Amino acid sequence: MAAAHKTAQAVTLAVTTLIILISTQTQEAAAQCEGQLGNVVNHCFPYITYDADPIAVPSYQCCRAFGPLDLVCACNYLLKYPKSYGNVSRKFFVYAAVDCAHAPRHGNYCGIKYLH
Repeated sequence: MAAAHKTAQAVTLAVTTLIILISTQTQEAAAQCEGQLGNVVNHCFPYITYDADPIAVPSYQCCRAFGPLDLVCACNYLLKYPKSYGNVSRKFFVYAAVDCAHAPRHGNYCGIKYLH
């Protein structure tokens, strides 16, 4: 009986530790994503706002900012917190990513439509 109790305690401790590790990694990834998204917003603001010129070609600096960005994470962030970056349009955000050769993978959803 004592051995079974110790085993249950060990399993509970292992599961709790795993949950804490996953939670910590998820928070770190979200913070990294938010930082990278902020960099894109800083360099691409004229191209990704609601009043952006849809014909304007993003600058070299804007396109470089898209390089390390996880677009799925960024889209999820913009969907969850739509006003966090003010006047950023998800539609123009995706258009700029496509123009910069960093299009989201086919089938991803970024709040505007499924990308094919």
